[in-house]
Amino acid sequence: WIYMDYVSGGTLAGLSASVKLLEADVKVLIRHVLDGLIFLHHWTIVHGNIKGSNLFITLEGCVKTGDLGCATVIDPGMTRVLSCSSSPCFMSPETLFSDHYDEKTDIWSLGVVIIELLKQGHPWAKNIPGRIILMV
Repeated sequence: WIYMDYVSGGTLAGLSASVKLLEADVKVLIRHVLDGLIFLHHWTIVHGNIKGSNLFITLEGCVKTGDLGCATVIDPGMTRVLSCSSSPCFMSPETLFSDHYDEKTDIWSLGVVIIELLKQGHPWAKNIPGRIILMV
């Protein structure tokens, strides 16, 4: 069994689609995400699928990271781990081109989320996946 909190405040993707967020608000929200990633990375866990629809907002305004289906524990002797199928629009270059990822992939994906929150849309939303790979 897996126990997960019920988070009823929606997702960052849903929030950014419905409301223009101020930079100060984005900083607070992203700080919560970074706290979660710091915790995961401290335990050598890579989330592997950071995107706005996997970042859930509590009624108190905290952000919780969900969908750990691509999460992987990195063995201390390994430098990279095999990737799973995450969202191409949020994948880092090393994931797209080498089928491997590490903690840096989560940071790249979070950068895409930040752009999405500030611009109210994905940086390359109008492009097809094959074209996105060339852009990254």
